[in-house]
Formats: sequence, structure tokens, C-alpha cells
Amino acid sequence: MVDPSQTQVVITGGSGPGEIGELNVRFVVPEAGAFGRDRNVAMADASAARVSYVRDGRLVEDQSVTVGEAVTLIDQATRDATAAAARSEANRQVRTAEAAQSARQPADLACMVCGARTFDERTSQEDIAWGAPTVRMRLLICQHCGFVMQFALTQTISGPR
Repeated sequence: MVDPSQTQVVITGGSGPGEIGELNVRFVVPEAGAFGRDRNVAMADASAARVSYVRDGRLVEDQSVTVGEAVTLIDQATRDATAAAARSEANRQVRTAEAAQSARQPADLACMVCGARTFDERTSQEDIAWGAPTVRMRLLICQHCGFVMQFALTQTISGPR
């Protein structure tokens, strides 16, 4: 909900497909200021709004809209900001879970070449094909013979589920 006494609203918004980001709304009375410029007023007194925002990577700059359309844009940008925060939190939880998984040393795993049970652990990122997503890998390197075992940390179309 927008406070009717506000003269300007700025919302970070989202950056996903179809989402509104970097929204800047100024409530105005067109051509009522000095030298025929727009006069900035509170939303309750405005007859129009000037908006700038980014949607799908394109900048919409200094567009004149009605106050109702501006409020609709503000509501959508607020929802998009909430969705972006939820995506960010979900990504953080996935990274935390991956880090916890890779921190666990497999107790019953033995090297397939020499049978040793001590490993150095590394992570890597592999491109499975040009334009395809990157696959994060957990590498266990046998300390005895140097054999490398690879385990996918992320799900892929062809990988583990």
C-alpha cells in the first residue's frame, strides 16, 4: 500500500523474467511548475506520475502514466522484490546444504584403485556442453595413489536426481 503523502517511491524490485526492477516513481502535476515543467506533489494531489524501471533487461525511462498505473507498478515491484528475496534465500540454503554435504567425509568409501580410505577433497565446476548449465562437482583425490573420484553436487538432466 502506498502512502498518499509520498512524492516519490523507489523500489529495488526483482530481476527475473517479466519482473520489474529499479522502479522509481515521481508523482506530478504535468506542466504546473516553473517554465512549464512538471511539479512534484504528493500522490494524493497528483494527476500523473513519471516512472522509470527495468523489465527483462530493458530500461523504461521517464514514462508518463496515470496515478493508478503507477500504484499497479509499485504493487508489482513490491511482489517482485519479495519473490527475488525468496529466490535468494532458496539459493543460499542450497549452497549451505551443498557445503554441509561436501564437509562430510565418507567413512565407508574406499579408493577403487588401491583401496585406501584417505582423500583430499576439492570442488570444481564442469561445463557439460556449450550453452548448458555448469555442473558443480565434488572431487575426492586418493592420498595414496592420486586416483580422482567425481561426484555431482547439482542435479542435471543426465545426472543424479
